[in-house]
Amino acid sequence: MAQPESKAALLSQIKAAWANVQAKNPLVMCITNRVTPQRVADMLLAAGASPCMIDNADEVPGFGAISSAIYVNMGLHAAQMPANAACCAMFAGKTKEERAKLPALIVDPVGYGATEFRNKAILEFCDAARPDAIKGNAAEVAALAGVSLGGRGVDAGDAQASEAVGPAKALALKYNCLVGVSGEFDIVTDGVRVAYAKGGSVLLTKVTGIGCALGAVVAAGIAANRDDPFAGALAAHAAFKLAGTRAVARSAGPGSLSIALPDELYAIATDPALIDGADVEQVE
Repeated sequence: MAQPESKAALLSQIKAAWANVQAKNPLVMCITNRVTPQRVADMLLAAGASPCMIDNADEVPGFGAISSAIYVNMGLHAAQMPANAACCAMFAGKTKEERAKLPALIVDPVGYGATEFRNKAILEFCDAARPDAIKGNAAEVAALAGVSLGGRGVDAGDAQASEAVGPAKALALKYNCLVGVSGEFDIVTDGVRVAYAKGGSVLLTKVTGIGCALGAVVAAGIAANRDDPFAGALAAHAAFKLAGTRAVARSAGPGSLSIALPDELYAIATDPALIDGADVEQVE
């Protein structure tokens, strides 16, 4: 087994991957729940990507064809279901060669484990579409891997990121994809390699749509780095964590944090030196 990258080497890789997001300005088609579209779009713009917010199933194939990534946030309100089905049809049954011509598919299994309906819908989507990456909190990712950590709907509850490393690796191997876990520290794994991105604050959990926005930025990171999606995903997690740390330092509470976060992500996207402040570590 290869030795983990040094922190210096890892920072060099994510700095290059993060710069690719701004240089390539990937179009990320987002099918997201009705609570978060503006948050998701704002954070994609701040990161240097372009958002495309779609909820009409008839437009999914057309916009999907011109997008670099598709981010599906499985909020599962009734109006979203036909768009999800249209997206799934784009990927289901495709060969490796056909997949290479499609946008990267990133799935956020929002609230997996909460209800039988939600579990069935998300699992069927993932089994059929075989996402390139899955991004969720510790409880969601563990539950999707068949391990209960006691989440509460869309909240991780008492689930700890450290408990999700094994389930995240197992899920990555099951779908041959990347898995990202958000929490007190973030995890990125391809089933073999495991890296952490640290920073942020528990105060971020008091702002609606932060996890959804992270998933979309991860989609942008992967889209801009199809030759090294691990670095692209880790760069997105690291930049988001760093933005959270910087934003919390100048925020009085959730309201001001809501405004400060996109400002700080934009600063990190427009000043290449700032990403050097990211706290990353490859542990496996």
